Amino acid sequence: MPGSSFTRACLKQLLRISAVAALLTTCLPGIVVGQERDAPPPSIQKSLPKLRLERTLMAPSEISGPRGAFNTQSGNSKFTLSSDGERLAVYIRNGLAINTWTGDTKVEKPIPRYTSFGLDAYVLKFLGGHHLLISSPAAETNDSAGWKKIEDVAFSVLDADTGKVLRNVSGPNPGAQSNQNIAVDIAISPDEDLVAAFIRQLTDSRVMIYSTDDWHQVTELDLHTTGTKEDELNPSALAFSPDGKSLAIAHGFHGRIKFYEVGTWKLSRSIVTFKEEPPPLNALLLDALAFSPDGSLLAVASHAGGSWWVSNDGRTAQEGSGTLRQVFPHEPLRVYKVANGERVNSLGSFPGGLNSSSKLTWSTKGDYVAFIDALGDARFWNPFQPGPSVVVGRIGPHAETLLLSKDGSQLLANCPDGIKIFNIVPAP
Repeated sequence: MPGSSFTRACLKQLLRISAVAALLTTCLPGIVVGQERDAPPPSIQKSLPKLRLERTLMAPSEISGPRGAFNTQSGNSKFTLSSDGERLAVYIRNGLAINTWTGDTKVEKPIPRYTSFGLDAYVLKFLGGHHLLISSPAAETNDSAGWKKIEDVAFSVLDADTGKVLRNVSGPNPGAQSNQNIAVDIAISPDEDLVAAFIRQLTDSRVMIYSTDDWHQVTELDLHTTGTKEDELNPSALAFSPDGKSLAIAHGFHGRIKFYEVGTWKLSRSIVTFKEEPPPLNALLLDALAFSPDGSLLAVASHAGGSWWVSNDGRTAQEGSGTLRQVFPHEPLRVYKVANGERVNSLGSFPGGLNSSSKLTWSTKGDYVAFIDALGDARFWNPFQPGPSVVVGRIGPHAETLLLSKDGSQLLANCPDGIKIFNIVPAP
């Protein structure tokens, strides 16, 4: 089944293993704490802001099973910031609870998430300012009867203050198991009236649109638009445009992005972002996308790839020094014009790629892109001028999410101990 979730998951795992193996043999032996890697020319460094660590909100990791056997959820992924900037939330206890903090970073009482398997904690978003939370399915009672009731649930709506389950939103297959109903990613429209959700299927995933008014299903998007085999692939990333008029979905070969008109839900256009043909035994999966604040540009990134310079002793070196190591695609991060699909710029010379949209964002002014590379470093890149990206912060190898505060003055990223908050220091 070339389009199945299982096949895609296996393919992703093979790509991840290949990328990690490449990094382990070239980069990791040379990591020295406090040593900057891939140092670009001073002129480029001066044009971009820097980061200064303000504090770390503690949400220590918890290991389930043999150490390293699983990617833990606790403090390591899926944290979210409310649209009003007043609250922060993150999964803890391997997805079985949620920690929240107020705007003054005061930790609140953890919210329990009742489920038989916490590691299915795929989604976490605030709604209604900071009063509601959308989480992966959560039962009303912590027992087998309660768990059974959420098997056909796509996601849950919680009271962010008490943790009470206000609504369990059904998936598309009532009475079926969780692996045919659970949402593995969501996007919320700017006016918070709509939620777009990737629903996991045994064969191919589906994209459902829900109304936040009463949580009814508005429609299911038609992903079979090309009449070719690429229609069988699973969608891999989604985002609403800042004006709320379109929904972008990564779906198809060569990093195809499909734009659907909100309301009619018809395909309006599509662009191909990676036209290169993958080498034998390679595949290209596009897993990250982010609109610029004005909606005119779209940053996209492939799941794997990258290029970086390695010195004779195995350390990552300055560009042009040592040996260039390349993994397909060599430039995994790219920026395109939404209107006509014209490429603005592309970026290599960093260990990539990006396996989630949570690792990619724009500055609030739209003058640079922020992202987390494959080594867990935060980088800034100005796509409007030539040159490489700049390493601005050392986050850690399990960093999965990077966010900017509402006013753009702070950057937040998860780390093994919890969440690091950095002040963004403007360039002089």
